[in-house]
Amino acid sequence: MHTPVIKLDKVYLPLLHIKCELIKEFLKGMDQNSPGFMCLKIKFPRISDCKIKEGVFVGPQIRELIQDIRFEDQLSEVERAAWKSFENVTPNFLGNHKVENYRDMVIVIWWLIYHPA
Repeated sequence: MHTPVIKLDKVYLPLLHIKCELIKEFLKGMDQNSPGFMCLKIKFPRISDCKIKEGVFVGPQIRELIQDIRFEDQLSEVERAAWKSFENVTPNFLGNHKVENYRDMVIVIWWLIYHPA
């Protein structure tokens, strides 16, 4: 509709912001009575239920959750598939080494964050 003020290839998205938005959308889509959601409450007892429901996590908590194998075992099939996608995107796009199809992943991630289902 309007001409962009800056070139799109010069825009850098803050990586932690993207991780936080993705984990937020993942947790909002989870069933709050599922074993995976209950596992989060046990794993992070100092975080309030409201923050867990809204998916308010910081970087170290996200890293700890990715490394926890028990969390993945508690997820349903659909949740596990979404979690595997999140785990795939995190190191391949948001890590220090980017994969070859980096630009395609940027478009997909942008779409997921700003057009949630």
